[in-house]
Amino acid sequence: MTDIRIWPSTRPPKPTPGRSTAPSRARDEAHIVAVLPRGEAIRNFVQTGALDVIASRSRLTVFSVVPDRTSLEDLSERYERVIALEEQPERYPVRILRELLDMAHGRQLWSAAARERWGLRDAEAADPIARFKRAAKKMAVLPFANSLGVHLLEKWERTASRALRTTDKYQRLYEKLRPTLVFNGSHVHSQIATQAIEAAHWSSIPTAAFIFSWDNLTSQGRILPGYDYYLVWNDDLKAQLLEIYPTIRAENVFVTGTPQFDFHFRPESYWSREEFCRRVKADPARPIVLYSTGMA
Repeated sequence: MTDIRIWPSTRPPKPTPGRSTAPSRARDEAHIVAVLPRGEAIRNFVQTGALDVIASRSRLTVFSVVPDRTSLEDLSERYERVIALEEQPERYPVRILRELLDMAHGRQLWSAAARERWGLRDAEAADPIARFKRAAKKMAVLPFANSLGVHLLEKWERTASRALRTTDKYQRLYEKLRPTLVFNGSHVHSQIATQAIEAAHWSSIPTAAFIFSWDNLTSQGRILPGYDYYLVWNDDLKAQLLEIYPTIRAENVFVTGTPQFDFHFRPESYWSREEFCRRVKADPARPIVLYSTGMA
């Protein structure tokens, strides 16, 4: 397949400290495809060693963004098969249906975060034409800002996504790889992975997603596409997920904690005050003020 770039492993997966790398009986039965659509997902599941554990217990293929050559080399050294995620174009009817569905979902939810997101989109419509289009879309979604309307829009969006898909490469890959589960390490900011997840649905392969952060259910719009299983931080997030998406079954939502905080509990990650100050060229005798920013 000339449209797929695959980097085979250059050496066996690295063992995770304190973990056995002996294959289990499930190794011959399970084949996990891990989708890493953003750098933070690489941090969460590669740098924590989580995927190393999976690789020791089953077959593992990694679909990943490739932010730089160093990341590619690290992934290729760790895992049996690494496939680069590449942006796939979407046709206009799919894009507009997806946008309208997201707007109807937000208008129905109408949480503080959803209202803030709605206002930000209003502010982004800077010129008269953009403001007119935004106003037209807002009027169009109002009749759908309810459970039935959102359900209808989602059915139309799913049908259009399949009928108007722009690539079959992931379906061809799945026919070759025959995975037992496709896992998305970040359900948000993952447009680059959308068609990889959709192809799993169309190929009747179970899918799972990690809810990336505590605020994502109310601040990042509708989960698109949906998944068979969900991993969440805590019981509160599970309850919120089930409330917002009543068709999800409680037994398919697993409370796992979040791997991005695992580093906080590893003694080998700790620095003394003196070591920290030496590395940042600060005076350990003076007070330290931490100023932390968010995304714009």
